[in-house]
Amino acid sequence: MEYQYGDLNLLAVHHALLNSGLEPQPVSLTVTLPLSEYYDGDCQRNEENIRRKRENLMRELVLNKGRAFTVTDVKVMPESLPAAFSRLAELKPGPAETTLIIDLGGTTLDAGVIVGQFDDISAVHGNPSVGVSQVTRAAAGALRAADSETSALIADTVIRNRNDRQYLQRVINDAGKIDEVRNKITEAITSLGRVSPVS
Repeated sequence: MEYQYGDLNLLAVHHALLNSGLEPQPVSLTVTLPLSEYYDGDCQRNEENIRRKRENLMRELVLNKGRAFTVTDVKVMPESLPAAFSRLAELKPGPAETTLIIDLGGTTLDAGVIVGQFDDISAVHGNPSVGVSQVTRAAAGALRAADSETSALIADTVIRNRNDRQYLQRVINDAGKIDEVRNKITEAITSLGRVSPVS
């Protein structure tokens, strides 16, 4: 979970901003935290984690050869729950009805139980070992075994381009291990599909 509060997260946000087509400028961001990070064990907002996320993204980033965005404000929301707003507005559940929201994300599998139309959050469960990051970790390990530069960003790019052999030959130093890297990614994807998510 430290990814949410560290350098890689800051870099990923600025990478997305720089590839948005917008000119670098002051921006206000709305970002998310996994449910298990946003809420504590009593289903209350975890103010410490929210503060850490805000402070991380408000750090200044300097580019060697270019202009960067300036983050002026950060609003932190819980992942997956905001996506349910419009659906709950359509369904109009009564105050005694509950809705289960499940979010298989990059780093976690989160589940939350909403009472009524967001009258209350009655349960939150997060599994930080289940998420698409399982595939990222497998790819990163395979890249290291192939004597290649690795980070979560590079591993994710390799995953997306795993069927482009020319790309893989440029990125993977030991070309003899390209098939091994591809196989490890495929195994991790298959394994993720077999995981029993919530107990």
